[in-house]
Amino acid sequence: MNSISIVIPHIARNNNLLIQNIPYILKNISPKHIYILTKKETIEELNTLKSANITFIDEDTVLEGLTFEGIKELLSQINVVQRRTGWFFQQFLKYAWALKPEAEEYYITWDSDTFPIQPVSFFQDNKPIFIKKDEYNPAYFETIQRLLNINKCIPDSFIAETMIFKTNIVKEIISKIESNSKLKGNTFYEKILYAIQFSQNPCKGYSEFETYGTYVITNYPDLYTFRQSKGFRNGAKYYGLRPSKKDLSRASLKYDIISFERWNKQIKAFILFQKMISAFIYMFFHRS
Repeated sequence: MNSISIVIPHIARNNNLLIQNIPYILKNISPKHIYILTKKETIEELNTLKSANITFIDEDTVLEGLTFEGIKELLSQINVVQRRTGWFFQQFLKYAWALKPEAEEYYITWDSDTFPIQPVSFFQDNKPIFIKKDEYNPAYFETIQRLLNINKCIPDSFIAETMIFKTNIVKEIISKIESNSKLKGNTFYEKILYAIQFSQNPCKGYSEFETYGTYVITNYPDLYTFRQSKGFRNGAKYYGLRPSKKDLSRASLKYDIISFERWNKQIKAFILFQKMISAFIYMFFHRS
C-alpha cells in the first residue's frame, strides 16, 4: 500500500511538541503529505515547518460553516460548558476532511502531541488496521445509537492515539447522520451535539473514533484487521512537555507511540529523576 497523507488538528499550545514531532512522523510513518489544521494566526508561528511535504490550512476553512466560534456558540445555546469547544471541534474536523478534494481513498489522523517513536504501519495483508484499546464510556454508545441506530459490537475500544479512515465510509456516516430526521439540526456536527445527553455528561458524550469503528464493524466487518496497542499516554507525567531525544529513545525500547497530554499530573522532581534514567540508558545503548 502506497504512503498515505496525515491530517493533524493542532492547537498553538502544542507548537513546541509539533515542531519536535514532525521529524519522527516523517521518519516512522513516511506520509505522502502532512496537512496541519490550525488557527490562521498559528500558521505563521510554525514558519520553520513549512516545506513541500507540509500544508497548513486555516481550521475554519476546512468545511464551510464549521468554525471554532460556531461550535462555541452552538454549545452555548445547548447550555454546555464552552471549554469543551476545541475537544468537539477537532473531532468534527477529522470527519470534515473526508469532504475535502484533497482526501484520497484513506487518510490518517494524528495528534500533534503524539510521537511515533518506532515505525508505525497502518495496513496488514492489504487491510487497514484498527488499534485495540480497553476504554469504555457508555455515553459514547448512547449517542451512537441515537445518531446511527447501532450499538457497541465488540468488547474492545476504538479510541486510540491515531486512526486510519476510509474516506467513502466517513462520507457515508456523515450522510446517514444528516439524514436522521429525528435529530435537531441540519449538519452532521449540529446533529451530533444535539444527540448528546449533556445533562448526564456535561463534558463529553461523543467519540468520533468509537462512532467510526462501530459503524465499520457493523456494516463492513471484514474490511479492517486489528492490532494491539503499544502506545503510552502518560509521557508528560514521566518526561514533562519537553521530552528530550534521550527520553524518546528510552520510551522506544518498549513502545511505538508516546503521547504528551497536558492533563497528566507533572511533578518536577519525578520528571527530573526520569530524565536522569533516560540519560543513563541512552549512554549505555549508544556508547562506542
